[in-house]
Amino acid sequence: MRLKVAVLVLIFTLSYLPLPNAEAQVGAAAVNLKCVSVDASGTVQIEVYPGATLTGQAICTVSNPNSYQEKIEIDVQSEDLVSAAPGSITLGPNAEEDFYVTVRGEEGMAKSSRSLVVKATVTEAMGFPPPNVAEEESSLIVSIMQYSGLQVESVDPLITLKTKVDHNVEFRVYNQGNGADRFTIGLTKESIDNLENE
Repeated sequence: MRLKVAVLVLIFTLSYLPLPNAEAQVGAAAVNLKCVSVDASGTVQIEVYPGATLTGQAICTVSNPNSYQEKIEIDVQSEDLVSAAPGSITLGPNAEEDFYVTVRGEEGMAKSSRSLVVKATVTEAMGFPPPNVAEEESSLIVSIMQYSGLQVESVDPLITLKTKVDHNVEFRVYNQGNGADRFTIGLTKESIDNLENE
């Protein structure tokens, strides 16, 4: 009987022992992040000519190297370009997920380069704030691509020429592209033949 009472007292005593805090069981939080452009050039290219999509993309892989679930916040810095990406991702133990980062330019923007920085930060580990700061960044270059837009107009739209009289014809050339361009201007052989025949 004494043995039964001792066992009951021991079970009763053990049931009142404080349980360890779940937060204390979480080890150091960690996150891995890698981003690459979908363009073969390695930069995120944005075409801005009239009628272009005006967007460029990178694909990122975020992974949780730990043996417990993590919630990861995604932040994108893209200078003055509009960007879109998921706000947060929840990953199970030793899991990874791909996501796209899209950046958008404006039609006719000047040819230039900008930086794109994607940051992943652990905000929860097993539902609790992480015991340490765990974040990782991945940087890319965004290239606003150059396009040309040549316009040529005659100062005098109609010219009447007299026989054996030379006349200078003036043209204006406009670069309506988004960067410095070099143009070669001349008459086609067909145009020269037509003029000589006339």
